[in-house]
Amino acid sequence: MEKFYAHTDPNNPGKLPENGARWQELKDHLEGTAKLAKEFAAAFGAGDRGIFGGRFLKFGARERRMR
Repeated sequence: MEKFYAHTDPNNPGKLPENGARWQELKDHLEGTAKLAKEFAAAFGAGDRGIFGGRFLKFGARERRMR
């Protein structure tokens, strides 16, 4: 399965993950964003909606036509 990335390594511009750069995988980024969104949305009783929004915030980023 092809890997998708949310962020490249700012300390190693142009360096690929297979050459030691630390890129953040899209799945890890989406889960982290969902966790934060849940915490913020829970303040007004919408934690589950925050999870959904956080997970799908950058879902289109893996589609070339959405960039």
